[in-house]
Amino acid sequence: MDGARADDRGQLILIAGIGVAVALVALALILNSLVFTQYLATKPSPDGSEAVAYQHAVADGVRGLVSEANYREYDGNVSDTVRNGTGTLSDLLARQYGAHGTLVNATVRSVENGTSIHQDAPRRFTNASGNGNWTLFGGADGVRGFRMTITNASAASAEHPFRLNVTLEGGMTPIEIYPDTNGSGLIVNDTTDENSRLNNVSTPATIDFANGSVNGSHTDQLDFYESENVTDVAVANGERAVGKYVVVANRSEEDVTTSDDYYDTTDRSPYAVPAVYATTLHASYAAPDVTYETDVHVSPSAFGAGPDGEDGRYGVFRPPGDTVFRYNDAPTNLSVMNATGTDPQRFPQTDVEAIGPREYDFTGDDVLDVPYVDDAGNLYLTNASGSTTRLATDVFQPKSLLAIGYWNGTGPSVFYAGDNKVNIYRVQPGHEPTLVVDNSNNGGANGASGIGDVDGDGENELVFVGGSQEQYVYEPEGGKADKIENGQAAQNQGIGASQPIDFNGDGVARVPHVDGSNNLDLVDTRDGTNTNIISGGVANSPVTAYDVDGDGSLEIIYLNTNSHLMYVDNVTGTPIGKPLLNESGGAILGSKKTGVA
Repeated sequence: MDGARADDRGQLILIAGIGVAVALVALALILNSLVFTQYLATKPSPDGSEAVAYQHAVADGVRGLVSEANYREYDGNVSDTVRNGTGTLSDLLARQYGAHGTLVNATVRSVENGTSIHQDAPRRFTNASGNGNWTLFGGADGVRGFRMTITNASAASAEHPFRLNVTLEGGMTPIEIYPDTNGSGLIVNDTTDENSRLNNVSTPATIDFANGSVNGSHTDQLDFYESENVTDVAVANGERAVGKYVVVANRSEEDVTTSDDYYDTTDRSPYAVPAVYATTLHASYAAPDVTYETDVHVSPSAFGAGPDGEDGRYGVFRPPGDTVFRYNDAPTNLSVMNATGTDPQRFPQTDVEAIGPREYDFTGDDVLDVPYVDDAGNLYLTNASGSTTRLATDVFQPKSLLAIGYWNGTGPSVFYAGDNKVNIYRVQPGHEPTLVVDNSNNGGANGASGIGDVDGDGENELVFVGGSQEQYVYEPEGGKADKIENGQAAQNQGIGASQPIDFNGDGVARVPHVDGSNNLDLVDTRDGTNTNIISGGVANSPVTAYDVDGDGSLEIIYLNTNSHLMYVDNVTGTPIGKPLLNESGGAILGSKKTGVA
C-alpha cells in the first residue's frame, strides 16, 4: 500500500509538471502573438496603401505647382518652372519618407504646353481690335476650365444675340444669350434643339462649360460639351454683351490664337499667354515590403485660389492685397490690414506723407510691396519682410496720393506727381522715372488717383488729380487729359480722391471721391453722373475699395471726420457706413493726410 501511494504521488507530480509546461508554452505563444501583432501595427503596410498615398501627395503638389506657375511665369518659362519645382518637391518628399526607411522619387516625363486665355475684367466680348465677330481660339486639341461670366447683355436680343459657336470633333453647337422679354434675366439657348432653352437666368450669369452648369446648377443645354474634344470657339456679336472668361487650350499660343485678337501682356484684356496644359510624372516608392512605381498625369483646372478666382485675374492665382493707411498716433506708422475684426500690421516707417495700394510684388521676394513717400519727397517700396527700395526723388507729397497698375503696355508701375505738382510720372524698380502726363496747361498734377476702364471701351485709362483738385482722365492715344465733370475732390489735410472701381460688373469703372460737403460720391466719367453713397461725415482724404467682410463684393473704405476707419457695405444697393474694427472691437484711427489706399 505504501509503495502504491508513492507511485501515485509520482504520477501526479509528472502530470502536474506536464501541465505547467503546456501552460508555459501557451503563454509564450500568446506573448509572441502580441509582440508580432504590435510589430505589424507599426511597420509599413504591405498592401500598398502608403505607396498610393505618396502618389496622391505627388499629384496634389504638382497640381498646385502648375497652377501657380501658370500665374507667375508669363514670360514663356512655365515649363522649366514646373520641371524645377517638381524636382524640389521630390527632394522634400524623399527626406520625409527616408526618415522611415522608404525611398521615393518623382520626375517629369513630359510637359504639354498650352495657352492660357483670359478676359479677367468685365468688358465687351470683342477681340483686342474691337471686333465682335472673331475666333476665341481655334485648332485646339482639347481645353480645360472654360468658364465665362456675363455681367450685362442688355444690347443683345433674340434677333441679335450674343453667340458662342462651340466646335467639338463631332460638329458645332451654337449657344445664344440674350435678355428675356421682361428684361429681368437672360435666356441661354442651345439652338440645336428648339426646346432647349434656359430662361430667366439672373445676372451676373456664370456659365461653367467644364461641369455643364449655369450659376452653379446643372443644365441640359451644356450636355453636348466634352472638354477633351473641343477644338474651336468663335464669338458673334461680342459687342452686345459684357463679361469675362478664362480657358486653357491644349496647344501653343501661335497655334490657337492670332495677334489681332489678343494682347501678349497681362495689363490689357483679352490676353493670351503661354501655360502648362498638363504634365506626366513618374513616381517610384520603395519600402521594405512594397515596391511601387507608376506614371501620373496631372491636368489641373484653370482656376486658382479664392472663390471663382475673384481675388485677382479671373481664373488664376493672385495674392490678395491689403488696405494701406497711416496710424494717427505718435509715432505715426505705415500699416496694412485686410478685414474687419483683425489687428493691423504696423511697419517701422514714421515719416510717411503719401501712400499707395498694396497689390504687387515688385521686388520678386514673394511679398507684396507698399509704396510710400517720405517727408523729403523720396518714393520707396517697403514690405513685411523689412526690405526697402527707393524708386524716385523729388516726388510731390503734401496732400497727394500714389497709384499702382499695368497701363499702356507696361508692367506694374508706381504712378506719382512730380516736378512740384506739375506732371505725372511712372517708375519701376531698377528703372528711371518716365514722364506720363504733362499737365502744365491744366494747372498741374496733385496726385495719381488710379487706373481703370472708365469709359467701357475695354482699355484702361489713367485718372489723376490736377489743379484745384479737379480729376482728369488721360488716354495716350489722344495725348490729352479730359476733366471729369462733377469729379472735383475736396481738400483739407488730405485730398478726397480714389482709384476708379467697377462695383457692379458692367465693365465701366466709376470714380469714388469726397466732395466739399464731406459727402462720399461715385462719378461716372462718361457723363458726369454723380451718385451719393454717404451723406456727410467723410474726411477729405483718399479713399479705396476692398472686400473687408469676405462677401465677394467690394466695399469702399474711408476715414470719417473723427479719423476713424470706416467702410461702406452694399455700395450699389442701399449703402451703409460701418466701422472698421480691430480684433478687440475697437476703432482704428487713421491719418487724414494720407487717408487709405
